[in-house]
Amino acid sequence: MLARLDRLRLRQKIWLAVGLFFVIVLAGSIHDLLSVRAALAHEKALQTRHLVEAAHALFAHYRQRELSGELGAEDARAQAIEALRYDSGNYFWINDLSVPAPRMIMHPTLPELEGQMLEASVFDCAGAHG
Repeated sequence: MLARLDRLRLRQKIWLAVGLFFVIVLAGSIHDLLSVRAALAHEKALQTRHLVEAAHALFAHYRQRELSGELGAEDARAQAIEALRYDSGNYFWINDLSVPAPRMIMHPTLPELEGQMLEASVFDCAGAHG
């Protein structure tokens, strides 16, 4: 291999070094980009988990208030749902698990969907309504 390099002209050696430098920089950049992407995905997963755990704890709190007789079933449900309407950038929507199609319990940005069956094909993917 070194014998081949010795036969190259100086100009070719320089271009080879420049090309190798760019390949190494590109590989390092791709590695860094993928590392940052993985870290951001992990952080988002943790944030989502914390939000879901907080929502679950909130519902458990209102369920306990219902079981203790402090609130009626509908009041506990309504107060728990209302407590989840919090930020326009981050929000929960709640579907029940009805068969054959779920029903929208609460949607913070499209309240007209509340109580509706989600059986239309438009609801088969996330982000269908904004």
